[in-house]
Amino acid sequence: MRFVYNTTFHLPDSMENIFKEHIQKYTLPYLREEGVDFESLFTRVHVEQEEGRAFSLQLIFPTEKEYNKFLNQYRDDIFEDLHIRHGNQVLYFNTLLEEIC
Repeated sequence: MRFVYNTTFHLPDSMENIFKEHIQKYTLPYLREEGVDFESLFTRVHVEQEEGRAFSLQLIFPTEKEYNKFLNQYRDDIFEDLHIRHGNQVLYFNTLLEEIC
């Protein structure tokens, strides 16, 4: 059973490229460099919206121990950095998913 930490983001259209680059060039490499054992899935959410874009970042941990390591040591850092770089323009919410099959 793997643990999937899902974050859904909403941001203005004008920030799409900057945001995608941030996740790909900073967030994911930072976690890998710190030795966090995870897989990732970064996707665009296709929903009709009048304004903005939605994305989903799933961090998939092989064990509860790795999930807790991320949660306790790195989660706050990556979201604080996101806030510092993008302020209140990027809204998000997190959910923990448990893989069934």
